[in-house]
Amino acid sequence: MRGVPEEDAIRRARAALRGAGDEEAARILKRAVILFPGKSRSWYLRVVARCLIGVERLAPYAWRVPGVKSLGDRYPYYTVVLTRKGWYCDCYSRSYGWRRSAETCTHVAAVRVLMSMEAELR
Repeated sequence: MRGVPEEDAIRRARAALRGAGDEEAARILKRAVILFPGKSRSWYLRVVARCLIGVERLAPYAWRVPGVKSLGDRYPYYTVVLTRKGWYCDCYSRSYGWRRSAETCTHVAAVRVLMSMEAELR
């Protein structure tokens, strides 16, 4: 499900990083920092923006994350799956995937943040 337009999501994510964001963006940022401490500001910006743009559940253990050119994406969407071995994003098998797979990419992080927030609401 798509959320807010890309430009709005990025603007709201930047505001949250400055401490001036709306409540939703601030909650997403807070959860991202808890789940993934010590990341860079630009990494958190991309995660918050992706969460605001929206993630689509394809199956119980698969999600589609829209690609955003202004966040460095080259493809229209990325597929994230939870396997027996852990989290996998198809960006790991594309350009510079070896680098992204060494840590958590922001596609996987967005899914994990949203899942964590959904679990809290239950």
